[in-house]
Amino acid sequence: MKIANITIVGLAAIVAVGCGSKSKGTYQATAAKKVEPAKVTPGNEAELFPTKEGSQWVYETEQVTSQGTQVGEVIFKAVKVIPTGDGNKVQFEMENGGKVIDRQTWLINSKGIFQLTSGPQQIPFDPPQPVLLFPAEQGRTFSWQGKGVTSGGQIGTSTIKSTIMGPQEIDTGTGAMSGIAVQQTSEGKVGNQAFKTASMVWFVPKVGLARYKQQVAAGTITLRLKNFTSK
Repeated sequence: MKIANITIVGLAAIVAVGCGSKSKGTYQATAAKKVEPAKVTPGNEAELFPTKEGSQWVYETEQVTSQGTQVGEVIFKAVKVIPTGDGNKVQFEMENGGKVIDRQTWLINSKGIFQLTSGPQQIPFDPPQPVLLFPAEQGRTFSWQGKGVTSGGQIGTSTIKSTIMGPQEIDTGTGAMSGIAVQQTSEGKVGNQAFKTASMVWFVPKVGLARYKQQVAAGTITLRLKNFTSK
């Protein structure tokens, strides 16, 4: 699954040192809140990616390569929701530094979550690319073979194999959550050049895409949810 051709802006590292609270000279540890495993009832799977016009997801980003680590922030915003006879088509914009760096169209229906297009020119995935199929049962596998924008930003052909790993606990900017994890491996070609990627995406009920990590030859890119606003 291609989230975006992310140009991560390097930022100066800011380190905040916090002091633990003390009472009567003794540190009182705060018990970690128990996180219940993510689950959805049949027929309500669409809550794994709730989308209303104006809703937005803010992500902390980290890109690690042999040259070092770059961090930044991107905003994923639902700018238009189009009801159809086959679910809702959702048009997203991804912003970085106040500029739109990617546009995507997704389809969310009773069968699953699919990506339809990507890029400023809205280049289609042919056929539509499944990100998560319903029911989201642990151990379920599915695959996709087709043409579209690849992780490097060029148009190419890909074969993607996906496995639903079930609920996993993840950390976010608003605390620990449990999300349905989907593992993906991809291989394909852009012209005569072959490529391989591995990625993992986590969907949290009533929140949506909460974490994403992609491994490519040059390094890794991670998106970690900072906050989510539903309109």
